[in-house]
Amino acid sequence: MSHDPLTLRTDLSIWVQSLTLLVAGAWLLIAPSHDAYLLALGCFTAVGVIGLLHCILRARSITIWDLMLVSLGLGYGLGTLNTELNWIHSTLDYWALTAASPAHVMRVSGWLLLLGALISAASGLDRRPILMGAQVADSQLKLAASLVAITAAAAAILVAMGTIGYHADVTDGGVSVSPMAAIVISAICPAAALGCFILPRVKGSMRWVLWIALFALLLIQLYQGRRVFIYTLVICLMLLFDAWSPKKLLTWRTFFSLALAFACIVGASKVFYALRMAVWELGSAKDTVALFIKGKEILFDQQRSGLDEAVSDNQDSRTFIVGYPAALLQALDQYDPLYGDLIKFDAALSVPTVLWPGKHKVIAIGFEEALANPHFGLPIIDEANSIVTAGLSDFGVAGMFIYPVVLLLIYRLVLDRVRTLGGLPYLVVAVIFINTLFNVEAATADYFNAIRSVLILGAMCIPCIFVWQVIVKPFQPQPV
Repeated sequence: MSHDPLTLRTDLSIWVQSLTLLVAGAWLLIAPSHDAYLLALGCFTAVGVIGLLHCILRARSITIWDLMLVSLGLGYGLGTLNTELNWIHSTLDYWALTAASPAHVMRVSGWLLLLGALISAASGLDRRPILMGAQVADSQLKLAASLVAITAAAAAILVAMGTIGYHADVTDGGVSVSPMAAIVISAICPAAALGCFILPRVKGSMRWVLWIALFALLLIQLYQGRRVFIYTLVICLMLLFDAWSPKKLLTWRTFFSLALAFACIVGASKVFYALRMAVWELGSAKDTVALFIKGKEILFDQQRSGLDEAVSDNQDSRTFIVGYPAALLQALDQYDPLYGDLIKFDAALSVPTVLWPGKHKVIAIGFEEALANPHFGLPIIDEANSIVTAGLSDFGVAGMFIYPVVLLLIYRLVLDRVRTLGGLPYLVVAVIFINTLFNVEAATADYFNAIRSVLILGAMCIPCIFVWQVIVKPFQPQPV
């Protein structure tokens, strides 16, 4: 790795980070105590926060291993620490958050820290940046800006029509899925990131079109969910700072951008929860206009609605996502693992329906918890499932390590193959993978779906490249 003085980390700091996580995790497993638990969470949180800043300010040096580590540190470190500290001055019911004993929460946290140490070490060995080769040539600026504007317009129209509903609902009452809505939703984050990447280089009226499109895309992402909005915003910042390529990190532009992003995240949490409360009152989210009107009433009449209290309670408890893997670890004391049933289920969910007419039988199962929880004696409820919980369910503690590492190796292989395309196509693929890796609560099927999206994108690009190379390019005027 290059020891650029502008980078936030060096090879040495990565190995110190790995050793810190290793010691903290081993200590928590060997001699668990509440003090050791809080200290270990503090270490994991620091790794996540520093890594996030590195992602934003020096995106061009970030690897897939770094992204997974940031996701784990923020989700299982900062999130858990937030809830633990809130218990000191609140009346949160521990047993309402998890079925696991405190001992199992500490134990699974220790294993997660060791997983973080392994991924950090892999990051030190494999420093190939995920954005290496991602670029947009000057000749492609108008094309890229047009793609961003078209995506924003399509998304806005589908939201207005109710085809794209609240919380990424693209079904007609939960039965059939709108293919167009599904494609547009998956394109919003890459389009927003692409817009930010080319924004500093676009001039004139096209620049204003980009600003409007970016505002619309981020607003629609907020309508889809808090985490969806936050991940999109962070990726936009990554691409924007990479396009700026500031020579100094500590500038007014840096501070202003980060402060504005933080304010947007805080405000977004309140707006999204106001919309959620509006759905509860209306009983449906299909009427977009009525939903926004009711959400506005709740947002600006907070004393009547109890919005502030609801948001505070949610933020105190919702971040305790370690509760589900801890409950699974505790259940494994009595039950055998699923031995691959969950990974087969997630792989089946990723097969396009057009290729497998019998897929409805898999869809009927619902989600991972519906398959795993009855086996482990847990209630079938929406949990904070992830690649970690999938591995834990299928093969116990060993699966916790195998699944994330194998997934990242597969992503690494796919990225190396797609990187040969270079330029704009690779940038879009990289953003799709970054968005998935940031999401600590992404189900295993989501990781497979990202690869499926890349394959679909490739299938769409091949005929376009053929038409350009064989039909259009030969008739283009050549320079003298």
